[in-house]
Amino acid sequence: MDNLTDDENRLVRLFRCLDSRGKDKVLIETALRLLRVTPIGDHYFSQNPVQDRLEELADPIAERLYGMMPYDSYLTDLHNYDYHFAEIAWEVEDEAADILLGTSKYDQEAADHLVEVYLEGTYEFNIPLPTEFGATEEEMMADLKDEALKFINSWREKILNTIEERRGSKQSDTDL
Repeated sequence: MDNLTDDENRLVRLFRCLDSRGKDKVLIETALRLLRVTPIGDHYFSQNPVQDRLEELADPIAERLYGMMPYDSYLTDLHNYDYHFAEIAWEVEDEAADILLGTSKYDQEAADHLVEVYLEGTYEFNIPLPTEFGATEEEMMADLKDEALKFINSWREKILNTIEERRGSKQSDTDL
């Protein structure tokens, strides 16, 4: 943190003075502010990328966040069955934004809920689970919860990396 500007240092110090609810609110509001003016979709191959970016900014934030979902988790295999477990788990539009843009304080509960919805999908489509291949239920649940936490963190990091990439790390005051 030696390379922070005085303003960035002050911001960190102020953030540390907040209680957990305040920290959560600051993170969410900051990310939402950036997402309102920053397209995060992939418009590089479009015929009219400028128009596509403008249209994306008119879309609901949750919809845009779902477009950033990482698919390198085996939890997302259910998408092949048209079972979108994250959208089902976080039915309320703001819930996805709160979890992905807020503090990590609630990640464990969010991961547990994702696992429940994932298991409902596996039962619905009769997909074999690790318990059918010798894993105990405790081992399977621990692995699924770990995978769900990795999934949430990977998704959050992908959103942050994209915002940083699109906005650049050094923006002038007039850009926002």
